[in-house]
Amino acid sequence: MMSMVVKEFDNASYEYNKQLNQGLYLSGENSDYFARKRIEFIKDFIISTPMQPEIVMDFGCGVGGNVGHLLREFSPQKLIASDISSKSLQILKKKYMSGIINIHNTTDFLESSICDFVFCNGVFHHIHPNEREDSLKFIHSSLKQDGYFFFWENNPWNIGTHWVMSKIPFDKDAHKIFPHTAVNFLSRSGFQILGVKYFFIFPKFLKFLRILEYRLSRFPLGAQYLIIAKKNES
Repeated sequence: MMSMVVKEFDNASYEYNKQLNQGLYLSGENSDYFARKRIEFIKDFIISTPMQPEIVMDFGCGVGGNVGHLLREFSPQKLIASDISSKSLQILKKKYMSGIINIHNTTDFLESSICDFVFCNGVFHHIHPNEREDSLKFIHSSLKQDGYFFFWENNPWNIGTHWVMSKIPFDKDAHKIFPHTAVNFLSRSGFQILGVKYFFIFPKFLKFLRILEYRLSRFPLGAQYLIIAKKNES
């Protein structure tokens, strides 16, 4: 099953952003807008904690759409970009030559307890339910004690989510994950759940209402949800 996902994303790597944006066009925004806002949302949480992130991981980084935003907002000493698609990682290497960025195939990365936080967006709906536990063990092992896991997924309660995913070739056969399901498998894998938030409610033509996003984030209205989780003590 995992080999099928690798092949799918290797094949899509050179047209990844094009395919993603063709699904997002109804929102009036492109993929970079959503990438930037996701990082800003988690930064708003991090600044409320004493953590100063030095080593962070983008799990399932793909061609690197989130990497630039993570570097800009957190200025880490090291950013680990991890993915199972070798072709996607090749594209990422051409975009970012900085020694700060460590690019690894997920299957080859062995270091443990080094990350202050792990960021993950829209990855687990591509992982077969029977294989999610192994991915969560990898993430849990990569985190320092009291490190955070920022888990972003597409919200099946939002009608627009189904439409967008149906227009993206690599998302058509994905296994959509309801928030309560994600909370359950994260908890079983040793994570303490600190909160669930819902974002991206309003399309661009209603952007004057986006000031309400934070107030409405506890309701399952947004196109995506964020689970903030923390590595429990062993």
